[in-house]
Amino acid sequence: MQVSNFELVKEIKITLKITTKSLYLMAYSAYQKRLFERVLWMREEEKLTYESIANKLTKEGIKVEIAKD
Repeated sequence: MQVSNFELVKEIKITLKITTKSLYLMAYSAYQKRLFERVLWMREEEKLTYESIANKLTKEGIKVEIAKD
């Protein structure tokens, strides 16, 4: 008697998304937290690209480094 069709399965794909604040709790200074919140606001509310955000912050004298993949 066959209970499942797992014998026929060759591949299983599992996607796991974990969202937690505990990974960075107390990891950032107050300045870094404000900067993060500002970047997030510029991205979500002003709909700016990360490059545009970097350019804007650089013009204000804030050192910005864009990660290259």
